[in-house]
Amino acid sequence: MNVDLSISQTNGIPTINGWHSFVSGEVSSFTGINMIQSQYNAMDDFPSKFRQQGYHSMIVWPNTFKTDQSQNYVFRGKKQVSGPEYLSKYPTLFDEIHSFYPSKEEAELMGIEDYPKEQNYWTNDRVSSQQFNYLFNKNVQTGEKPVVAFYGNIDTHEDFNGFDEDKQYENFTFGQGRSNLYDVYGRHDAYSTVLKYSDAQFGRIYDNIKANAPETIVVIVGDHASRQVPLYMDENKKIDEDSEYFFDLNCNDRSVGADQQFTTSAVISYFGSNMKIKEKFSKIQNKTTFEPADHQDIVETVVY
Repeated sequence: MNVDLSISQTNGIPTINGWHSFVSGEVSSFTGINMIQSQYNAMDDFPSKFRQQGYHSMIVWPNTFKTDQSQNYVFRGKKQVSGPEYLSKYPTLFDEIHSFYPSKEEAELMGIEDYPKEQNYWTNDRVSSQQFNYLFNKNVQTGEKPVVAFYGNIDTHEDFNGFDEDKQYENFTFGQGRSNLYDVYGRHDAYSTVLKYSDAQFGRIYDNIKANAPETIVVIVGDHASRQVPLYMDENKKIDEDSEYFFDLNCNDRSVGADQQFTTSAVISYFGSNMKIKEKFSKIQNKTTFEPADHQDIVETVVY
């Protein structure tokens, strides 16, 4: 059972503002990092809605929260835990917070396959998806509380290269694969290859949920919308020789009247057998809505 919100408003740029709006309920700033500007605001946030319903909330992130100063949001201004203590129990928006690249020993404990020879600043999707499954299952198996869990992937953020070892993309090669980044078609093939790789890692999570927690509702959203990425580095060059249009990079840092930066896809899936949930979703099952939808609409759909 799937619902596709194809044009779901994210208030999308700068980085991660869309995800921040979804989780916090805050209206994002177009010209600033919202998680910094609104870090001490009172929020009607997503995790707290679930906590009030008796859920345990957890988040698994692909790098430290120092990136984009997101610790201001996740930890509400408190210092991030470092060293051997990866689990924090601060009175924050999340009960359980993980943002670490697992060591080889930890990877073995978690059952992570084919541990990378070299670690990256970012935890690639292949490792982090298996890490998420282990930590998610650990909470589900205790049975003490229902779980609301957040997972952030990263490989598609670097569309053309990814963050895993080269060999891990070989089974997902599209066209030229990642071999040529110097022409339009080469970048297209590289992007498609990394996208297929990341899709397979999401598949790990889907399969695990179906097997171990089928009553889970899954929501997939983007962390921000797309920028108008030019085919040419020269912003004054025409799109093509016959076109009267030029690339305009102003969408990176100020409003230009286009809605591209405000649109991204969101998908809601449910694998279980709860008739109340199925009846609610049946009205929009396997349908696509093209109306602009704030992320709070997703919160209302999932929580209530």
